[in-house]
Formats: sequence, structure tokens, C-alpha cells
Amino acid sequence: MDYSNLKRIRHPLLLFKFGATEHIDQLYEEGTLHCNTIQYFAKIEDNNLRGDPDEHAFKYTQYTPGSILTITRIEGEYKGKSIPIRLNKGTIKQYNDSAWGNLFCFYSIRLTDKPIGHEFTINSRCSEFGGSCLFILDVNEFLVRLDSAMSLLNLNGLRDFVTYHDMPNFNGERNVFQKDKRFDYQQEFRLFFKHDLLEPIHFSIGSLKDIATVYSSDIVDHFRCKLG
Repeated sequence: MDYSNLKRIRHPLLLFKFGATEHIDQLYEEGTLHCNTIQYFAKIEDNNLRGDPDEHAFKYTQYTPGSILTITRIEGEYKGKSIPIRLNKGTIKQYNDSAWGNLFCFYSIRLTDKPIGHEFTINSRCSEFGGSCLFILDVNEFLVRLDSAMSLLNLNGLRDFVTYHDMPNFNGERNVFQKDKRFDYQQEFRLFFKHDLLEPIHFSIGSLKDIATVYSSDIVDHFRCKLG
């Protein structure tokens, strides 16, 4: 596999997008981003690949042994009646089924996270996302083009690295950039778009041919990057 394009890397952050070949080709040729809704990802059942049933959970409350949980009926014959339940231990998750927003996700490598001499690789599970991989070589320019397109389309959004937590023991409010540690193999850099409709967003930021390159997903078997 030819890695001569790696000489064009211009940023300590490396971004990779794995997916179906037709989608990766469209991203490379036209800069087209397909951004599905939070609900879409919450409903997928694919063994912790794209799908996360807790994607739209916004609050976790941990109950210790002996805690009392009070449940109150809000409708029907017994409306207003409360029932106390003593818990051994448990987690209450609160979900927002009408959570607005769309996601676009990358696998990321931050070269500044490790000491000189560390060898960076890509987790092999990433190849399960599809047959092709887009490797962005100039992240700064990619983000400039993304911001420009968002401004023209009046799209609002946020971007950040996902942090991974022990969610069965997590207590408090959760945001869109926090996930369970079983997903930490994804090392995700996430784009979150605020959107008023529960439907996918598709838009183009222009061709990425001058700032990216495309490989087959078996790059996970060969990619090695070392500083120093």
C-alpha cells in the first residue's frame, strides 16, 4: 500500500472516516457529509459499532443499597398516587426521545497525546464500518471549509473529542460528547449539528482531493505512525 501521501500531513490531529465505498468516494470527490440523527444511532443494533441505545440518554442517577425510589402515577385512576420502592442498587437513565441534532464522526489520532517514539495504530474494528477509509491530511483546511459551508447554510454545531466513561457507574448529566467506555476503540472526533427536524442532513463542503486521500479499510492492518 502506498503511503507517500503521508508526507502531506500538516496537523498533529489525524482524522479518518471509515464507511461504505460509495459514501467515502462521494466525501472525497464532492465533500458530501451525510449526518444522521441522534435517534438513528440510538436505534441501530449492530454490536456496539454505529449503534448506541444510550445515545439520547441525558442523565444518569446511581442509587446505593437501601435508597428509596418514589414512583408517582401521572395519569389514570391512580393519578397522583406515589409508591416507594427500596432499591438494592441500580441506575436510572433519563432519555430524550425528541432530542434534536445530527452527528458526523471520525476516528482520530492525536499525535501530541503520547511521548516521542510512541507508535500509533488504528483499531482493527474500524474496518467493520465499511470497505473504504478517507484520511484527512490537512485538518485545519478541512475545518475551515466545514465552517464556511455551515455559515452559508446557517447550520449551528459543535465539535469535540468524545470522552469515554464507565457509564454503569456514571452519575450526573451526560452530553453528546460522552459515551460508554465499550466504544473507546472508536477514538471519536465528533461533529454535532443542531437541527430542528428529526431527519438526516446532507451537505457538501467541496472536493477534498487536495487535502485528503482514500485507502481501503485494510489500512487498519498496515498503518503505523511514529514521532521522532
